[in-house]
Amino acid sequence: MIYRFESVVARANAFAASVALVLLTLDVLYGVSTRFLLGNQARWTEEAARLLLIWVTLLGGAMTYSGNAHLGVDLVVMRMDPGVARFCRRAGAGFVYLFAVLVMVVGGGTLYAERLSFGQTMPALGIGRAWQYLPVPIAGVLIAITAVREILEPSAPACHDLAGDPASGRGAPTDAGGAV
Repeated sequence: MIYRFESVVARANAFAASVALVLLTLDVLYGVSTRFLLGNQARWTEEAARLLLIWVTLLGGAMTYSGNAHLGVDLVVMRMDPGVARFCRRAGAGFVYLFAVLVMVVGGGTLYAERLSFGQTMPALGIGRAWQYLPVPIAGVLIAITAVREILEPSAPACHDLAGDPASGRGAPTDAGGAV
């Protein structure tokens, strides 16, 4: 149950992060083009790039955790007894859950609410500066959902493997012949 829910949420996040990355790429390309072709960079492109970079980074971080593509030291856990390894993965996911909820959701949500109440705007874009802080609690919720899945089903496969390399032991399951 949680696996399917997390899978749908992770795919939606991957789509949102991909769209943000495409927008960031187009924004930077437009900014550089206007600077070199017109001699004057479009004023809003630098602010938009900064905002999009924050969104891409935080949504991408949640996406890599969901896809089990984040940095991790698995060498020790891989050599443990399967029961102990499962306990360690659950404990690690528990710590990730606590961090995501306490720091990112609660702390990030408070930070977002404070910035929203200040009413500051980004001058070139004309939108609230609070938009820079909104991805922190959103990414926290996404990471917390994945951590819950890891706690409940630590041996469940990642909902989508970003590497997709069957030879690495990750990615789509294969039959004996190696065909997907």
